[in-house]
Amino acid sequence: MNEIQLSRYFDRARAFAEEGKHLHATQVYKRLISEEPTLPKAYLELTSIYEELENYPAAEKLLLEAWERCGQLSEIVYRLGNLHLRSGQYERAISYYNALEGSKLPHVHYNLGIAYFCLGNFPKAEKHLHLTLKYDPHFPKINETIGDLLLRRKAYGEAVKYLRRGIQIDPYSSMSHYLLGLAYLALYDWKNAYEEFVTAIEMDPKEARAWEKCGEVLLNLQQLDEAESYLRKALELDPNFPDTIVDFGYLSLRRGQPDEAMSYFTQALKLQPNHARAIEGKIQVKVMKRIYMRG
Repeated sequence: MNEIQLSRYFDRARAFAEEGKHLHATQVYKRLISEEPTLPKAYLELTSIYEELENYPAAEKLLLEAWERCGQLSEIVYRLGNLHLRSGQYERAISYYNALEGSKLPHVHYNLGIAYFCLGNFPKAEKHLHLTLKYDPHFPKINETIGDLLLRRKAYGEAVKYLRRGIQIDPYSSMSHYLLGLAYLALYDWKNAYEEFVTAIEMDPKEARAWEKCGEVLLNLQQLDEAESYLRKALELDPNFPDTIVDFGYLSLRRGQPDEAMSYFTQALKLQPNHARAIEGKIQVKVMKRIYMRG
């Protein structure tokens, strides 16, 4: 095909894809690949259609075919890594990204960081996320992701620093405000935690977790009626969220209703058998009952 013919075929395939006519687009791309088997762009654009359709085996097969015919191009290797990252095959994703690591590309290091994060390898995840920040200080969500990682390893003070920096760059990220609220909560800074959770709710009022965390903060401040209103909203949004049910248990405890509290803790443990706060709550109920018996 000459350049004009190629351009027409690509225009037709892209138009079909934009219209949602994936079968027609696929047929055009396959024709292109048949006519020009060493043209990587056709493979990559058809891969995007397979990914949109969540047909990951077909996408992987196509990319490996491209690798064989077009060579080990960085874009093909990167897309193979992304494919395995998206499908939860983190070790395989890492193997592809590692082939590109020397390129100092921030998006490669970011995805490596995410893959290691998902595997629970926080030291390696943190290494690659900091490299992302080094190579591109404005990489989207990088401060939020590092903050999330620091929360997981209980470095709450450091998490606050990165999350606040992320909010300065993107003040409308409900997730950054939510994570910053978690960091303040872990530091027993109830006032700042409450403010961040309220901000997260204002930005995403359908997120049950932020409502639940507002309720938890207010419980710690002994503002029981206000806590109950937030917890009821959280339960309305997600009736099977164990944390909210546990909070209702602590609300009952603070109101001197141990039997009702025990019911909530038992219900939460059915949903999440190892829920630490529910287990602790049941212990507190037993202690309270002993005190009542002695009195």
